[in-house]
Amino acid sequence: MSSRRSFRGVAALVALLLGLAAGACSSSKPQRPHRPDLPTRIGGKRTLIVSMDAVPFTAIDRLARADGARPFRDLSPPVPLLSSFPSSTTLAFTGIFEPFGLERPPGYEARFYDLDLGRVRGGGLLSYQKIRFSWREFFDWKTHGLFGKWVSYVLPGRFARQEVRRAVEAFLESDHDPYFVYIGATDGVAHLHGPGGFENVFLELERELRVARSREDFFTVVLSDHGVGPVEDRAPALRNVRKAVRRTLRAAGYRISSRAGDDRVALVPFGLLSSFAIFGASERSGDLAEVLSATDGVSVCAAPDGDGWVVRDGEELARIERRGAADSSQWRYQVVAGDPLEYQDLAGAWRDSSEWLARTAERRFPDALHRIARSFDLVENPASALCSTSAGHMFGPWTTDLVGRLTVGALRWTHGALERPDTWGFFMTDHPHLLREGAVRFDEALVGLVAGTAREPAPRPRSGSTSGAAAAPRGSARLAPPSGTERACEQLR
Repeated sequence: MSSRRSFRGVAALVALLLGLAAGACSSSKPQRPHRPDLPTRIGGKRTLIVSMDAVPFTAIDRLARADGARPFRDLSPPVPLLSSFPSSTTLAFTGIFEPFGLERPPGYEARFYDLDLGRVRGGGLLSYQKIRFSWREFFDWKTHGLFGKWVSYVLPGRFARQEVRRAVEAFLESDHDPYFVYIGATDGVAHLHGPGGFENVFLELERELRVARSREDFFTVVLSDHGVGPVEDRAPALRNVRKAVRRTLRAAGYRISSRAGDDRVALVPFGLLSSFAIFGASERSGDLAEVLSATDGVSVCAAPDGDGWVVRDGEELARIERRGAADSSQWRYQVVAGDPLEYQDLAGAWRDSSEWLARTAERRFPDALHRIARSFDLVENPASALCSTSAGHMFGPWTTDLVGRLTVGALRWTHGALERPDTWGFFMTDHPHLLREGAVRFDEALVGLVAGTAREPAPRPRSGSTSGAAAAPRGSARLAPPSGTERACEQLR
Protein backbone atom coordinates (compact mmCIF):
# COMPACT_ATOMS: atom_id res chain seq x y z
CA MET A 1 0.00 0.00 0.00
CA SER A 2 2.81 2.44 0.91
CA SER A 3 4.55 1.86 -2.43
CA ARG A 4 1.30 2.52 -4.27
CA ARG A 5 0.81 5.75 -2.37
CA SER A 6 4.37 6.76 -3.15
CA PHE A 7 3.82 6.07 -6.83
CA ARG A 8 0.65 8.15 -6.79
CA GLY A 9 2.53 10.95 -5.10
CA VAL A 10 5.21 10.89 -7.78
CA ALA A 11 2.56 10.83 -10.50
CA ALA A 12 0.80 13.79 -8.91
CA LEU A 13 4.12 15.66 -8.78
CA VAL A 14 4.67 14.96 -12.48
CA ALA A 15 1.18 16.28 -13.19
CA LEU A 16 1.98 19.38 -11.18
CA LEU A 17 5.22 19.98 -13.11
CA LEU A 18 3.38 19.55 -16.40
CA GLY A 19 0.84 22.02 -15.12
CA LEU A 20 3.58 24.54 -14.37
CA ALA A 21 4.85 24.17 -17.93
CA ALA A 22 1.35 24.54 -19.29
CA GLY A 23 0.78 27.62 -17.17
CA ALA A 24 3.86 29.23 -18.68
CA CYS A 25 2.32 28.72 -22.11
CA SER A 26 -1.02 30.31 -21.31
CA SER A 27 -2.33 33.77 -20.69
CA SER A 28 -3.36 34.68 -17.16
CA LYS A 29 -4.62 38.18 -17.86
CA PRO A 30 -8.43 38.33 -17.76
CA GLN A 31 -10.33 40.48 -20.19
CA ARG A 32 -13.66 42.14 -19.61
CA PRO A 33 -16.12 40.14 -21.73
CA HIS A 34 -18.37 41.87 -24.24
CA ARG A 35 -22.02 41.73 -23.26
CA PRO A 36 -25.20 43.56 -24.31
CA ASP A 37 -26.43 46.44 -22.19
CA LEU A 38 -28.46 45.22 -19.24
CA PRO A 39 -31.34 46.89 -17.42
CA THR A 40 -30.43 49.46 -14.78
CA ARG A 41 -29.81 48.22 -11.28
CA ILE A 42 -32.78 47.50 -9.03
CA GLY A 43 -32.56 49.78 -6.03
CA GLY A 44 -28.96 50.52 -6.93
CA LYS A 45 -27.91 46.93 -6.13
CA ARG A 46 -25.46 44.96 -8.24
CA THR A 47 -25.81 41.23 -8.99
CA LEU A 48 -23.15 38.60 -8.25
CA ILE A 49 -23.49 35.36 -10.21
CA VAL A 50 -21.46 32.45 -8.85
CA SER A 51 -21.18 29.57 -11.34
CA MET A 52 -19.89 26.33 -9.85
CA ASP A 53 -18.69 23.43 -11.96
CA ALA A 54 -20.23 19.95 -11.54
CA VAL A 55 -22.08 20.45 -8.25
CA PRO A 56 -25.13 18.15 -8.15
CA PHE A 57 -28.48 19.22 -6.79
CA THR A 58 -28.37 16.39 -4.26
CA ALA A 59 -25.30 17.94 -2.62
CA ILE A 60 -26.89 21.32 -1.84
CA ASP A 61 -30.32 19.81 -1.17
CA ARG A 62 -28.82 17.47 1.41
CA LEU A 63 -27.26 20.40 3.23
CA ALA A 64 -30.44 22.45 2.98
CA ARG A 65 -32.46 19.64 4.60
CA ALA A 66 -29.96 18.97 7.41
CA ASP A 67 -30.85 19.77 11.01
CA GLY A 68 -30.17 23.31 12.15
CA ALA A 69 -30.29 26.59 10.27
CA ARG A 70 -30.47 26.22 6.52
CA PRO A 71 -27.36 27.62 4.79
CA PHE A 72 -27.84 30.40 2.26
CA ARG A 73 -31.06 31.34 4.04
CA ASP A 74 -30.91 34.78 2.38
CA LEU A 75 -31.50 32.99 -0.95
CA SER A 76 -34.42 31.01 -2.26
CA PRO A 77 -34.36 27.25 -1.59
CA PRO A 78 -32.32 25.46 -4.26
CA VAL A 79 -34.14 24.03 -7.28
CA PRO A 80 -32.77 21.66 -9.93
CA LEU A 81 -31.11 23.25 -12.95
CA LEU A 82 -31.60 20.85 -15.86
CA SER A 83 -28.33 20.82 -17.76
CA SER A 84 -27.56 20.29 -21.43
CA PHE A 85 -26.95 16.94 -23.12
CA PRO A 86 -24.15 16.01 -22.94
CA SER A 87 -24.24 17.36 -19.39
CA SER A 88 -20.85 19.02 -19.62
CA THR A 89 -19.39 22.44 -18.94
CA THR A 90 -18.85 23.74 -22.48
CA LEU A 91 -22.36 22.97 -23.69
CA ALA A 92 -24.11 23.90 -20.44
CA PHE A 93 -22.46 27.31 -20.04
CA THR A 94 -23.02 28.07 -23.72
CA GLY A 95 -26.73 27.62 -23.09
CA ILE A 96 -26.77 29.33 -19.70
CA PHE A 97 -25.11 32.46 -21.11
CA GLU A 98 -26.87 32.26 -24.45
CA PRO A 99 -29.14 35.26 -23.64
CA PHE A 100 -26.00 37.42 -23.46
CA GLY A 101 -25.06 36.59 -27.07
CA LEU A 102 -22.42 33.98 -26.35
CA GLU A 103 -20.98 32.42 -29.50
CA ARG A 104 -21.30 28.71 -30.18
CA PRO A 105 -18.22 26.66 -29.32
CA PRO A 106 -16.53 24.71 -32.12
CA GLY A 107 -17.22 21.40 -30.36
CA TYR A 108 -18.51 19.66 -27.26
CA GLU A 109 -15.06 19.59 -25.64
CA ALA A 110 -11.59 21.08 -26.20
CA ARG A 111 -10.87 18.13 -28.54
CA PHE A 112 -13.45 18.02 -31.32
CA TYR A 113 -14.14 17.00 -34.90
CA ASP A 114 -14.12 19.86 -37.43
CA LEU A 115 -16.68 19.10 -40.14
CA ASP A 116 -15.23 21.63 -42.58
CA LEU A 117 -11.67 20.38 -42.26
CA GLY A 118 -12.68 16.74 -41.93
CA ARG A 119 -10.35 16.01 -39.02
CA VAL A 120 -9.96 16.15 -35.27
CA ARG A 121 -8.62 19.36 -33.75
CA GLY A 122 -7.61 20.57 -30.29
CA GLY A 123 -6.96 18.84 -27.02
CA GLY A 124 -3.27 19.80 -26.70
CA LEU A 125 -1.73 22.12 -24.13
CA LEU A 126 -1.14 24.83 -26.72
CA SER A 127 -4.32 24.38 -28.73
CA TYR A 128 -6.37 24.53 -25.52
CA GLN A 129 -5.57 28.24 -25.34
CA LYS A 130 -5.40 28.98 -29.07
CA ILE A 131 -8.76 27.55 -30.15
CA ARG A 132 -11.44 29.88 -28.92
CA PHE A 133 -14.26 28.69 -26.67
CA SER A 134 -16.25 31.80 -25.80
CA TRP A 135 -17.58 30.58 -22.46
CA ARG A 136 -14.05 30.59 -21.05
CA GLU A 137 -13.77 34.33 -21.78
CA PHE A 138 -17.20 35.19 -20.44
CA PHE A 139 -16.46 35.44 -16.73
CA ASP A 140 -15.28 38.55 -14.90
CA TRP A 141 -13.29 36.30 -12.59
CA LYS A 142 -11.95 32.76 -12.99
CA THR A 143 -8.68 30.93 -12.48
CA HIS A 144 -6.68 31.44 -15.66
CA GLY A 145 -4.05 29.19 -17.17
CA LEU A 146 -3.70 25.43 -17.19
CA PHE A 147 -1.52 25.50 -14.08
CA GLY A 148 -4.52 26.32 -11.91
CA LYS A 149 -6.58 23.70 -13.67
CA TRP A 150 -4.01 21.00 -12.91
CA VAL A 151 -3.67 22.00 -9.26
CA SER A 152 -7.44 22.00 -8.86
CA TYR A 153 -7.41 18.24 -9.46
CA VAL A 154 -4.59 17.60 -6.98
CA LEU A 155 -6.21 19.39 -4.01
CA PRO A 156 -9.70 20.24 -5.33
CA GLY A 157 -11.45 21.03 -2.05
CA ARG A 158 -8.76 23.39 -0.79
CA PHE A 159 -8.39 25.02 -4.21
CA ALA A 160 -12.18 25.49 -4.53
CA ARG A 161 -12.36 27.28 -1.17
CA GLN A 162 -9.49 29.49 -2.23
CA GLU A 163 -11.30 30.30 -5.49
CA VAL A 164 -14.41 31.28 -3.52
CA ARG A 165 -12.46 33.70 -1.32
CA ARG A 166 -10.59 35.29 -4.23
CA ALA A 167 -13.69 35.57 -6.41
CA VAL A 168 -15.86 37.31 -3.82
CA GLU A 169 -13.06 39.73 -2.97
CA ALA A 170 -12.58 40.52 -6.65
CA PHE A 171 -16.31 41.26 -6.94
CA LEU A 172 -16.15 43.75 -4.06
CA GLU A 173 -13.17 45.49 -5.64
CA SER A 174 -14.95 45.77 -9.01
CA ASP A 175 -17.80 47.98 -10.22
CA HIS A 176 -19.01 45.56 -12.93
CA ASP A 177 -22.70 44.62 -12.96
CA PRO A 178 -23.67 41.85 -13.19
CA TYR A 179 -20.45 40.20 -12.06
CA PHE A 180 -19.85 36.61 -13.17
CA VAL A 181 -17.42 34.29 -11.38
CA TYR A 182 -16.50 30.70 -12.16
CA ILE A 183 -15.51 28.22 -9.46
CA GLY A 184 -13.87 25.46 -11.48
CA ALA A 185 -12.16 23.33 -8.83
CA THR A 186 -15.51 21.91 -7.73
CA ASP A 187 -15.28 19.69 -10.82
CA GLY A 188 -12.32 17.99 -9.18
CA VAL A 189 -14.31 17.59 -5.96
CA ALA A 190 -17.12 15.94 -7.93
CA HIS A 191 -14.90 13.49 -9.78
CA LEU A 192 -12.70 12.56 -6.80
CA HIS A 193 -15.11 12.72 -3.85
CA GLY A 194 -18.64 12.53 -5.28
CA PRO A 195 -21.78 14.35 -4.07
CA GLY A 196 -20.70 14.12 -0.44
CA GLY A 197 -17.57 16.21 -0.88
CA PHE A 198 -19.00 19.71 -1.15
CA GLU A 199 -20.03 20.70 2.38
CA ASN A 200 -16.88 22.68 3.22
CA VAL A 201 -17.01 24.49 -0.13
CA PHE A 202 -20.63 25.51 0.51
CA LEU A 203 -19.83 26.69 4.02
CA GLU A 204 -16.90 28.73 2.71
CA LEU A 205 -19.12 30.36 0.09
CA GLU A 206 -21.84 31.14 2.62
CA ARG A 207 -19.29 32.70 4.98
CA GLU A 208 -17.73 34.83 2.24
CA LEU A 209 -21.14 36.05 1.02
CA ARG A 210 -22.16 37.00 4.54
CA VAL A 211 -18.98 39.02 5.07
CA ALA A 212 -19.36 40.63 1.64
CA ARG A 213 -22.91 41.75 2.43
CA SER A 214 -21.60 43.61 5.46
CA ARG A 215 -19.65 45.77 2.98
CA GLU A 216 -22.17 46.02 0.11
CA ASP A 217 -25.81 45.14 -0.49
CA PHE A 218 -26.20 43.07 -3.66
CA PHE A 219 -28.29 40.35 -5.29
CA THR A 220 -26.82 36.87 -5.55
CA VAL A 221 -27.26 33.96 -7.94
CA VAL A 222 -25.55 30.64 -7.24
CA LEU A 223 -25.82 27.89 -9.84
CA SER A 224 -24.01 24.84 -11.17
CA ASP A 225 -23.69 23.82 -14.80
CA HIS A 226 -24.53 20.13 -14.32
CA GLY A 227 -24.59 17.32 -11.81
CA VAL A 228 -22.56 14.17 -11.31
CA GLY A 229 -23.41 10.50 -11.07
CA PRO A 230 -23.92 8.23 -9.34
CA VAL A 231 -25.57 9.79 -6.29
CA GLU A 232 -23.98 7.43 -3.76
CA ASP A 233 -21.15 8.69 -1.55
CA ARG A 234 -19.44 5.29 -1.86
CA ALA A 235 -19.67 4.20 -5.48
CA PRO A 236 -17.93 1.35 -7.32
CA ALA A 237 -15.40 2.13 -10.01
CA LEU A 238 -16.92 3.10 -13.35
CA ARG A 239 -16.38 0.70 -16.24
CA ASN A 240 -15.03 2.13 -19.49
CA VAL A 241 -17.13 1.14 -22.53
CA ARG A 242 -14.59 2.36 -25.08
CA LYS A 243 -13.45 -1.11 -26.14
CA ALA A 244 -17.02 -2.41 -26.37
CA VAL A 245 -18.04 0.56 -28.52
CA ARG A 246 -15.15 0.02 -30.92
CA ARG A 247 -15.93 -3.71 -31.17
CA THR A 248 -19.57 -2.96 -31.90
CA LEU A 249 -18.71 -0.53 -34.67
CA ARG A 250 -16.27 -2.93 -36.33
CA ALA A 251 -18.76 -5.79 -36.12
CA ALA A 252 -21.34 -3.58 -37.87
CA GLY A 253 -18.93 -2.93 -40.75
CA TYR A 254 -17.63 0.51 -39.77
CA ARG A 255 -13.99 1.53 -39.91
CA ILE A 256 -12.81 3.71 -37.03
CA SER A 257 -10.76 6.51 -38.52
CA SER A 258 -9.53 10.04 -37.89
CA ARG A 259 -11.71 11.16 -40.81
CA ALA A 260 -15.42 10.46 -41.15
CA GLY A 261 -17.33 9.54 -44.31
CA ASP A 262 -18.85 6.55 -46.11
CA ASP A 263 -18.18 3.59 -43.79
CA ARG A 264 -15.59 5.50 -41.76
CA VAL A 265 -16.49 6.98 -38.37
CA ALA A 266 -14.57 9.16 -35.95
CA LEU A 267 -14.75 8.90 -32.17
CA VAL A 268 -13.44 11.94 -30.30
CA PRO A 269 -12.91 11.05 -26.63
CA PHE A 270 -11.86 13.82 -24.26
CA GLY A 271 -11.72 13.03 -20.57
CA LEU A 272 -13.73 10.29 -18.88
CA LEU A 273 -17.42 11.11 -19.26
CA SER A 274 -20.72 9.24 -19.26
CA SER A 275 -21.49 10.30 -22.82
CA PHE A 276 -19.72 10.36 -26.17
CA ALA A 277 -20.05 11.76 -29.67
CA ILE A 278 -19.50 9.98 -32.98
CA PHE A 279 -19.07 11.48 -36.44
CA GLY A 280 -19.88 9.73 -39.71
CA ALA A 281 -21.76 10.15 -42.98
CA SER A 282 -24.89 12.22 -42.30
CA GLU A 283 -27.18 9.72 -44.02
CA ARG A 284 -26.03 7.01 -41.60
CA SER A 285 -26.65 8.92 -38.34
CA GLY A 286 -29.74 6.90 -37.45
CA ASP A 287 -27.91 3.62 -38.13
CA LEU A 288 -25.05 4.70 -35.87
CA ALA A 289 -27.49 5.48 -33.06
CA GLU A 290 -29.09 2.05 -33.45
CA VAL A 291 -25.80 0.16 -33.53
CA LEU A 292 -24.21 1.99 -30.60
CA SER A 293 -27.26 1.91 -28.33
CA ALA A 294 -27.20 -1.90 -28.49
CA THR A 295 -23.72 -1.94 -26.94
CA ASP A 296 -23.41 -3.27 -23.42
CA GLY A 297 -22.89 -0.27 -21.13
CA VAL A 298 -24.61 2.23 -23.45
CA SER A 299 -28.07 3.47 -22.52
CA VAL A 300 -29.63 5.58 -25.30
CA CYS A 301 -28.35 7.30 -28.42
CA ALA A 302 -29.88 10.22 -30.32
CA ALA A 303 -29.38 11.46 -33.87
CA PRO A 304 -30.87 14.07 -36.23
CA ASP A 305 -33.55 12.70 -38.56
CA GLY A 306 -34.85 15.13 -41.18
CA ASP A 307 -36.58 17.94 -39.34
CA GLY A 308 -36.65 15.97 -36.10
CA TRP A 309 -34.56 13.56 -34.08
CA VAL A 310 -34.56 9.83 -33.34
CA VAL A 311 -33.78 8.17 -30.04
CA ARG A 312 -32.63 4.56 -29.90
CA ASP A 313 -32.13 2.00 -27.17
CA GLY A 314 -31.21 -1.10 -29.10
CA GLU A 315 -34.39 -2.18 -30.89
CA GLU A 316 -36.47 0.50 -29.13
CA LEU A 317 -37.08 3.55 -31.31
CA ALA A 318 -38.88 6.87 -30.86
CA ARG A 319 -39.00 10.11 -32.81
CA ILE A 320 -38.91 13.68 -31.46
CA GLU A 321 -40.67 16.47 -33.34
CA ARG A 322 -40.81 20.22 -32.70
CA ARG A 323 -42.96 23.00 -34.11
CA GLY A 324 -43.38 26.72 -33.45
CA ALA A 325 -41.01 29.50 -32.39
CA ALA A 326 -38.30 28.91 -29.84
CA ASP A 327 -40.11 30.79 -27.07
CA SER A 328 -43.51 29.14 -27.74
CA SER A 329 -42.56 25.74 -29.14
CA GLN A 330 -44.50 22.52 -28.95
CA TRP A 331 -43.06 19.03 -28.91
CA ARG A 332 -44.26 15.54 -29.77
CA TYR A 333 -42.81 12.18 -28.76
CA GLN A 334 -43.74 9.48 -31.26
CA VAL A 335 -43.17 5.88 -30.16
CA VAL A 336 -42.20 3.66 -33.08
CA ALA A 337 -41.04 0.55 -31.22
CA GLY A 338 -40.66 0.29 -27.48
CA ASP A 339 -40.19 3.42 -25.37
CA PRO A 340 -36.51 4.41 -25.05
CA LEU A 341 -37.16 7.57 -22.99
CA GLU A 342 -39.96 6.05 -20.87
CA TYR A 343 -42.41 8.76 -21.95
CA GLN A 344 -45.20 6.42 -23.12
CA ASP A 345 -47.85 8.22 -21.07
CA LEU A 346 -47.01 11.49 -22.86
CA ALA A 347 -46.55 10.08 -26.37
CA GLY A 348 -48.51 11.00 -29.47
CA ALA A 349 -49.83 14.46 -28.59
CA TRP A 350 -48.34 17.89 -29.24
CA ARG A 351 -47.60 19.52 -25.89
CA ASP A 352 -46.25 22.93 -24.95
CA SER A 353 -42.57 23.07 -24.08
CA SER A 354 -43.40 24.22 -20.54
CA GLU A 355 -45.60 21.16 -20.02
CA TRP A 356 -42.83 18.82 -21.08
CA LEU A 357 -40.51 20.50 -18.59
CA ALA A 358 -42.99 20.26 -15.72
CA ARG A 359 -43.98 16.64 -16.39
CA THR A 360 -40.54 15.16 -17.03
CA ALA A 361 -38.15 17.16 -14.80
CA GLU A 362 -37.98 14.43 -12.16
CA ARG A 363 -37.94 11.42 -14.48
CA ARG A 364 -35.03 9.18 -15.39
CA PHE A 365 -34.37 11.31 -18.50
CA PRO A 366 -35.39 14.85 -17.48
CA ASP A 367 -36.70 17.20 -20.20
CA ALA A 368 -35.07 14.97 -22.80
CA LEU A 369 -36.81 16.30 -25.92
CA HIS A 370 -35.59 19.86 -25.44
CA ARG A 371 -32.12 18.79 -24.33
CA ILE A 372 -31.56 16.37 -27.20
CA ALA A 373 -32.59 18.96 -29.78
CA ARG A 374 -30.31 21.58 -28.26
CA SER A 375 -27.36 19.19 -28.23
CA PHE A 376 -27.19 19.44 -32.01
CA ASP A 377 -27.64 23.21 -32.38
CA LEU A 378 -25.45 24.57 -29.57
CA VAL A 379 -22.15 23.67 -31.26
CA GLU A 380 -20.67 24.59 -34.61
CA ASN A 381 -19.69 21.00 -35.38
CA PRO A 382 -22.56 18.79 -34.18
CA ALA A 383 -22.12 15.05 -33.93
CA SER A 384 -23.78 12.48 -36.16
CA ALA A 385 -24.99 10.75 -33.00
CA LEU A 386 -24.70 11.34 -29.26
CA CYS A 387 -24.83 8.50 -26.76
CA SER A 388 -25.41 8.29 -23.02
CA THR A 389 -23.76 5.46 -21.10
CA SER A 390 -25.63 3.28 -18.64
CA ALA A 391 -25.31 3.82 -14.89
CA GLY A 392 -21.93 2.62 -13.66
CA HIS A 393 -20.21 3.17 -17.02
CA MET A 394 -18.15 5.86 -18.71
CA PHE A 395 -16.40 6.46 -22.02
CA GLY A 396 -12.90 7.79 -22.53
CA PRO A 397 -9.31 7.18 -23.68
CA TRP A 398 -7.51 4.24 -22.07
CA THR A 399 -4.52 6.52 -21.44
CA THR A 400 -6.58 8.95 -19.35
CA ASP A 401 -8.18 6.03 -17.53
CA LEU A 402 -4.76 4.51 -16.76
CA VAL A 403 -3.18 7.76 -15.57
CA GLY A 404 -6.17 8.38 -13.32
CA ARG A 405 -5.93 4.94 -11.76
CA LEU A 406 -2.21 5.39 -11.10
CA THR A 407 -2.57 8.84 -9.53
CA VAL A 408 -5.90 9.34 -7.77
CA GLY A 409 -7.40 5.88 -8.22
CA ALA A 410 -10.23 4.48 -10.30
CA LEU A 411 -12.86 7.03 -11.32
CA ARG A 412 -16.15 6.58 -9.44
CA TRP A 413 -18.10 9.71 -10.40
CA THR A 414 -18.46 11.58 -13.65
CA HIS A 415 -21.03 13.39 -15.79
CA GLY A 416 -22.27 13.72 -19.35
CA ALA A 417 -25.22 11.31 -19.42
CA LEU A 418 -28.82 12.09 -20.27
CA GLU A 419 -29.95 10.64 -16.94
CA ARG A 420 -31.00 12.60 -13.88
CA PRO A 421 -27.91 12.48 -11.60
CA ASP A 422 -25.72 13.97 -14.34
CA THR A 423 -28.45 16.35 -15.47
CA TRP A 424 -29.45 17.95 -12.19
CA GLY A 425 -27.31 20.94 -11.28
CA PHE A 426 -28.81 23.50 -8.92
CA PHE A 427 -30.02 27.10 -8.92
CA MET A 428 -30.79 29.55 -6.09
CA THR A 429 -31.05 33.32 -5.89
CA ASP A 430 -32.58 36.35 -4.23
CA HIS A 431 -32.90 38.33 -7.47
CA PRO A 432 -36.59 39.26 -7.96
CA HIS A 433 -36.48 38.62 -11.73
CA LEU A 434 -35.01 35.13 -11.39
CA LEU A 435 -36.92 33.46 -8.55
CA ARG A 436 -38.13 29.93 -9.39
CA GLU A 437 -40.41 27.46 -7.63
CA GLY A 438 -39.56 24.41 -9.73
CA ALA A 439 -36.87 23.04 -12.00
CA VAL A 440 -35.34 25.46 -14.48
CA ARG A 441 -33.76 24.74 -17.86
CA PHE A 442 -30.10 25.62 -18.25
CA ASP A 443 -30.81 27.93 -21.22
CA GLU A 444 -33.63 29.76 -19.41
CA ALA A 445 -32.04 30.25 -16.00
CA LEU A 446 -30.76 33.81 -16.56
CA VAL A 447 -33.11 35.20 -19.21
CA GLY A 448 -34.68 37.45 -16.57
CA LEU A 449 -31.49 39.53 -16.49
CA VAL A 450 -31.66 40.42 -20.17
CA ALA A 451 -34.58 42.05 -21.95
CA GLY A 452 -35.23 41.55 -25.67
CA THR A 453 -32.21 39.39 -26.56
CA ALA A 454 -32.47 36.63 -29.15
CA ARG A 455 -32.61 32.99 -27.98
CA GLU A 456 -30.27 31.71 -30.66
CA PRO A 457 -26.56 32.04 -29.85
CA ALA A 458 -24.54 34.38 -31.99
CA PRO A 459 -22.74 32.63 -34.86
CA ARG A 460 -19.00 32.55 -34.68
CA PRO A 461 -17.24 34.70 -37.31
CA ARG A 462 -15.86 32.79 -40.28
CA SER A 463 -12.40 33.49 -41.61
CA GLY A 464 -12.30 34.09 -45.34
CA SER A 465 -9.56 32.80 -47.59
CA THR A 466 -6.92 35.16 -48.91
CA SER A 467 -4.72 34.98 -51.95
CA GLY A 468 -1.71 32.75 -51.44
CA ALA A 469 -2.84 31.46 -48.02
CA ALA A 470 -5.26 28.85 -46.79
CA ALA A 471 -8.34 29.97 -44.87
CA ALA A 472 -7.96 29.89 -41.11
CA PRO A 473 -9.95 27.09 -39.49
CA ARG A 474 -13.44 28.05 -38.44
CA GLY A 475 -13.55 29.44 -34.94
CA SER A 476 -9.84 30.26 -34.74
CA ALA A 477 -7.75 33.32 -35.31
CA ARG A 478 -4.86 33.45 -37.75
CA LEU A 479 -1.73 33.26 -35.62
CA ALA A 480 1.50 35.18 -35.89
CA PRO A 481 4.71 33.17 -36.30
CA PRO A 482 5.47 31.44 -32.99
CA SER A 483 7.88 32.99 -30.55
CA GLY A 484 10.74 31.04 -28.98
CA THR A 485 8.60 30.31 -25.93
CA GLU A 486 5.71 29.14 -28.10
CA ARG A 487 8.04 26.85 -30.07
CA ALA A 488 9.22 25.31 -26.81
CA CYS A 489 5.67 24.93 -25.59
CA GLU A 490 4.70 23.30 -28.86
CA GLN A 491 6.82 20.32 -27.82
CA LEU A 492 4.38 19.70 -24.94
CA ARG A 493 1.39 19.16 -27.22
